[in-house]
Amino acid sequence: MTNNSNRWRFLITACLVNFCTGSIYAWSVFAGPKAEQMSQLNNVLYTAGDLAIVFGLANAVGPLPMILGGFVNDRFGPGWLMTVGGLLIGSGLFLSGSASDLSSLILSYSLLFGLGLGLTYGATINTCVKLFPDRRGFAGGMATAFYGLCSVVLPPIAHALTTNFGIQSAFEIVGAVCGAVICAGGLLSFIFVDKSSANPPANNAAAGLSWREMIATKRFWKMLFFLCCGAVSGMMIISHSAGIASKQVGLTAAMAATAVSYLALINTL
Repeated sequence: MTNNSNRWRFLITACLVNFCTGSIYAWSVFAGPKAEQMSQLNNVLYTAGDLAIVFGLANAVGPLPMILGGFVNDRFGPGWLMTVGGLLIGSGLFLSGSASDLSSLILSYSLLFGLGLGLTYGATINTCVKLFPDRRGFAGGMATAFYGLCSVVLPPIAHALTTNFGIQSAFEIVGAVCGAVICAGGLLSFIFVDKSSANPPANNAAAGLSWREMIATKRFWKMLFFLCCGAVSGMMIISHSAGIASKQVGLTAAMAATAVSYLALINTL
């Protein structure tokens, strides 16, 4: 089993990895400039609202590899999932910068980034909870909080990169940095977590139901319903927060990015 120091090292690694995975929350800052870029390239007017489907599909794709990746995570550990996820996230963001139409943007951002997000986030949360059977809420909460914390830090940076280098370079820089950090975290996890830790014996795992028993209970479906209510409403605001701040409130682009960070800070807390 993973020793106590290594499980803490993995938790720190998972927090840093999830911090980069949370770059999806900066979409509202990227959406407006990306719509302008595509309008110029195609001589057709695009708005941030027209690109909302891209963010929506990315979040729809994300849960699928979380479910399927659990099988791999239980048997081989999180390293493979995190490394592959980092490659998908980095390449998805990088290619989004040069995407010239809606189809190519959906392919790069919604599909590649969405798949990478699901693999990475699922592996980190899954493993953190297993490594801390005595502090499951703390470990899962910390890893999740850092996922949201990225959207506190990234919007002003994304705005500065877009202003100084253009939207394509902004996507490419964020993709390269986030992809590299996530892949590095995946490689480190091979050292910190062994296979037995990724799939602990029953006496070390939290007592509970199998997934088949879980979905057969009424409580599961009630919890899923309330989760969807909270998640859908939150995502609707987060994905358009920069546009709301600039167009409806009248803030400048820089102040709108700050408003997105403030909203993300509250989300993290």
